Amino acid sequence: MSIGGELKLLFNNTSQSGSQANALGLIEAMREAGVDPGAAPIIADSNINRFRGPGDKPGRENCWYVLFERGGAFGSWRLGINEKWRNGAKLSKEERHKLDQQIKAAQTQAEAERKRRQDAAARKAQKLWDRAESISEQNRPDYLIRKHIQPHRAKRLHNLLVIPLYDAELNELVSLEFISPSGSKRFLSDSRVAGCYYPLADEVPRKMTRLAIAEGFATAASIYEATSIPVDVAFNAGNLSAVAKGLRKRYPKAEIVLCADDDHETAGNPGVTKAQEAAAAVGGKLVIPAFPTGVAGTDFNDLANEVGLDTVRQQILTAIDSGIPPNFKLTEEGLYLLHERKTKDGAIEIEEIPVCSRLEVVALTRDANGGEWGRLLRFTDSDGRMHEWAMPTEMLAGDGTEYRRRLWEQGLTIWPTPDARYGLHEYMSRCRPAARARAVTRVGWHGNMFVLPDEVFGDTQGERTLYQSSTAIEHLFKVRGSFDDWQREVASLCTGNSRPLFAVSAAFAAALSFLTNDESGGFNFVGHSSLGKTTALRVAGSVWGGSEAQSGYLRQWRATANGLEGIAALHSDTLLCLDELSEVNPREAGNIAYMLANG
Repeated sequence: MSIGGELKLLFNNTSQSGSQANALGLIEAMREAGVDPGAAPIIADSNINRFRGPGDKPGRENCWYVLFERGGAFGSWRLGINEKWRNGAKLSKEERHKLDQQIKAAQTQAEAERKRRQDAAARKAQKLWDRAESISEQNRPDYLIRKHIQPHRAKRLHNLLVIPLYDAELNELVSLEFISPSGSKRFLSDSRVAGCYYPLADEVPRKMTRLAIAEGFATAASIYEATSIPVDVAFNAGNLSAVAKGLRKRYPKAEIVLCADDDHETAGNPGVTKAQEAAAAVGGKLVIPAFPTGVAGTDFNDLANEVGLDTVRQQILTAIDSGIPPNFKLTEEGLYLLHERKTKDGAIEIEEIPVCSRLEVVALTRDANGGEWGRLLRFTDSDGRMHEWAMPTEMLAGDGTEYRRRLWEQGLTIWPTPDARYGLHEYMSRCRPAARARAVTRVGWHGNMFVLPDEVFGDTQGERTLYQSSTAIEHLFKVRGSFDDWQREVASLCTGNSRPLFAVSAAFAAALSFLTNDESGGFNFVGHSSLGKTTALRVAGSVWGGSEAQSGYLRQWRATANGLEGIAALHSDTLLCLDELSEVNPREAGNIAYMLANG
């Protein structure tokens, strides 16, 4: 269609439409967000207008927009989209404020309408779910028979298979999917799908370290029946990331496996593409079905029906260790280098050379600018304690002595042979897991996140964030007892005593200076010995941790400026307590104080 022909469709009231460029700009933004209005007319009447969007069933109008003179908003109730748009025109402060208020009011109105409709749909879903009958051998829906799967707590309503949809974070019933005997699917009208899932396993066996996510119910059922890994249904490819992120919040330490549909005959292969995005967003692993030559199919249910559940099990459990070079084998017992050698009779056999105890390269790490690349390593020591280390890739540039020392120190068992050393180096160099993680090289604030060496607080925006360092660090950020214990045993004793009260206040202020845009600084307690100066430092340090092997949270002035610079870097945006100033050279003390005060 020509531009002129398209514009005729866009404007059905020339006097109210505003400029054509304004409407075209809104349409472009809507298309980029996946809310393409198609040939629906765009009306600049400052009211919310609804239309049938991509993926909406006939008769459904889940998409909306509102267009003002210089901006607007749009969204999709089905997809959970609610975005604002400005046309880029220069505005005065008053005009911009007015436009922002108009857009915010429209978004609030649309959100309220979405919430009202979805709440009503959730109540209807609960009533229909209560009415639906449990499935037995006598009333199995034709769809289950044709797909060769079990019901997994799904129900039947008339001749339809009924699958419940739950909120991925709150685990509340919000909708239902109805599957006809022919396999056609539809969701309950006006209900929410984005971010919703169905767990095939109940909560009892879900207290585990691994879970899988698949698009459709039949695919998920075949995966669960083949592997016994708890599987969650995301219902469509576009919902994989939202479900994965919601489940990551509920199960922060679980290994998440994205089981993709291979839509090789569809442009862009959305099944694989969206699964890759979801795996990267949550630090998960990716599994794609592989069909033998001459066997057609796209998902693991097709693979199970054509080849068998044993093949599904083998492919998934093998591919979970994704990114492993083909000449290595990783088992529960350890990592092995596979080496071809000839036997005496001239035959070729594979020799498994032990490299180390089980070592996983969980994710590739990098900073926000695409630098500081590394490997997130995971292994278990001889006591069964799990360790994770974000190792900078630059450590692979040498002969590997430094990173092997670090791994030995943390409890990894490495075979003392040249083949094991070279094999470990090759393994970590060539591993290419699909998962990604964000690396930072200092503690403290990074946007809305606060990073400590072994903990991250705040909004990670779905991608895991890690502290990455090439040097072994003995940090003092520890947890001991409870907050109530600290209030009772420490904080309450500061009441009426100005020095400890001041020290505790300074400890809390350390993490707030970044938020208030204040410069770094410090305070020095002065007085004769045995007046409580060290005690005040101990009280302040109790807010951040401490080590029984050292003097609580305290560090010593007795060090070179270079040595303390490294210690100070480890206390970025946190409290640094230095004791015994008298033990350091006065000139050196002045240089150190100047360095610390200037960040």
